[in-house]
Amino acid sequence: MWKSRIKRNKGSILFGLLIVIILFACQITPKKINNYTDVISGILSMASIATSFLFASFSLIPALPDSKLMKSLKELGTDKKLLDRLLITMFGFFVTSILALLALVLFQATDNSMLGKTIISFLGGFLCFSLAEQFKILRILLKALEKM
Repeated sequence: MWKSRIKRNKGSILFGLLIVIILFACQITPKKINNYTDVISGILSMASIATSFLFASFSLIPALPDSKLMKSLKELGTDKKLLDRLLITMFGFFVTSILALLALVLFQATDNSMLGKTIISFLGGFLCFSLAEQFKILRILLKALEKM
């Protein structure tokens, strides 16, 4: 199960790791981000809203077994893969929310510490991973809608 999950999400995982490495190498700290509080608050809001929408869709999609969307997803063989992607994306956005909350609470806009650099790097990596997974979910849904 985990091997297929990692294999299926290899591109998004590599993209997220690449962003972490780039942000860490560029030494991005709260001090280097203009309007630090606003940027992190925006990331927190977006990740929280995305998590709530994904939770809602995760519970609503299987609840409608006779819908045309579920039938076309089953025809494409992506119904369980879609739910798995929804769970992984929810996890990514949830971790992004936690990291953004930590970044808001622990660091001032003038902070230049190693911990600040690390949390900002991982925040960017998880955000990019989650957005990449979100686009994959949209692509699956668009394919299913074309099939309907």
